[in-house]
Amino acid sequence: VIVVVPSQFLRPMCRQIGAHLPPGVPIVVCSKGIENDTGALMTQVIEQELPGRPLAALSGPSFADEVAAGQPTAVTIASADLAGATADSAPQ
Repeated sequence: VIVVVPSQFLRPMCRQIGAHLPPGVPIVVCSKGIENDTGALMTQVIEQELPGRPLAALSGPSFADEVAAGQPTAVTIASADLAGATADSAPQ
């Protein structure tokens, strides 16, 4: 599941989808920022609301309008679990 929502909506969105996600489904968060009320990073919010799922963060110097225009870009993916940050871990 790729999560791309504004930071202020991340926690409520996680609460809504949590019951519908099977255990073990990897989550990639692309949302940037810090939660206003708690100061939590987006990965921390997901860990709190959707515990025990493989988690990675995708970020980079990319802009949506440039990607939509087909311009080249680069992004970085990071995870506390090496398997969570590799293409090999994606469900088939």
